[in-house]
Amino acid sequence: MKKEIGDRLYHRKTKIKIMTTAHVYPVDNIDTDRIIPGKYTKTLDMSALASHVLEDLDPEFAKKVQQGDILVAGNNFGCGSSREQAPIAIKAAGISVVVAKTFARIFYRNAINIGLPVIEVEHHNIQSGDSISVDLENGIVTNHTRNETYQATKMPQQMIEILNAGGLVNYLVKHGDYVAKPGVQRRSRSAYDPSNPLLPSHPRIQPCGARSCLRAGPRRSWRGSDSH
Repeated sequence: MKKEIGDRLYHRKTKIKIMTTAHVYPVDNIDTDRIIPGKYTKTLDMSALASHVLEDLDPEFAKKVQQGDILVAGNNFGCGSSREQAPIAIKAAGISVVVAKTFARIFYRNAINIGLPVIEVEHHNIQSGDSISVDLENGIVTNHTRNETYQATKMPQQMIEILNAGGLVNYLVKHGDYVAKPGVQRRSRSAYDPSNPLLPSHPRIQPCGARSCLRAGPRRSWRGSDSH
């Protein structure tokens, strides 16, 4: 089954492909304050968040971004505070996927939790305005403007499934728990059991505005940092 957003975002049962136009900011350490300043986060109005996204980096960004566009950044994107509004504001602005060399670990998890695709590409030649397609399942980014293909970090299948569901909450509402691969036995456990392999160590659920979100400790496999 296929879902279309602006004729450019395609969700399948186990695969996500995105064709979109790039907005490139080759800057390292773009923190959550630059993504959405704290003074604008005290609202549940998604359009208000979207109108101020990345305004400290590019005051015209919110005006020129189109539904389904791609955001490309440097290393350690999303460092700083753990505010969930950062990926929410990016998604609300219409960005369909964020490509960066590395991500801050908490931002990466928050993005997956709220259904915003993110992918690491260490080496690429993407320029603003390029037409890009992203295959999250196979970790392939294609630049159709320059006829180039870039290798990305392959996303785990359970994260693909969470993104297909529209985020972690929707995934758990649908499944009630992490769905193991066919043929893999697992003992029964509740959705937020700390022994669940889908969740990082020491998770806890706490309110984030009008929603609940997953908070967790560091995930060692990611190279990004949550501080400069």
